[in-house]
Amino acid sequence: TFLSDLQEYITRYFLPNNPDAKVVLSLEEKMQRLKSLYKVTRRSKCPEFIVLAEQIGRDIGCVRFTSCKSGKDRTSMSLTYEYCDILCEKHSFERGDIDPVLEQFRRDGTRYYNTFKNIGSYKYCFNKLQCKMLPGIYRPPAGTFGDGAQQS
Repeated sequence: TFLSDLQEYITRYFLPNNPDAKVVLSLEEKMQRLKSLYKVTRRSKCPEFIVLAEQIGRDIGCVRFTSCKSGKDRTSMSLTYEYCDILCEKHSFERGDIDPVLEQFRRDGTRYYNTFKNIGSYKYCFNKLQCKMLPGIYRPPAGTFGDGAQQS
């Protein structure tokens, strides 16, 4: 599985070149949590799995891509959440203060302007039902989504 490949990469290439015990311990804890979440994600959606995988990727300096099927709206929700995660992780931003910043990224950030480029409208292509089905961290702010049928 990809988890065993990731663990092998970390063990073979990352850990021998990283003597910082704090980083190593954090990475080991994240990998244990990722492995336990993997079992859950096989049965239901678990956004924490994606967030944790992103964090591990950043920790080990890997190259990775985030994209949904069309590479538009769900990708925008994931990336804007990751921007906030990076603010917390790297710039001492408080996790409890993330919601207004996340909303601002989604309402006025570059991903929002991409919606116009993609469909000719400043609306994410989600309808109300789709928004309710999205995990909370991936829901667009009120007034920023349309009927879902505007996709081109």
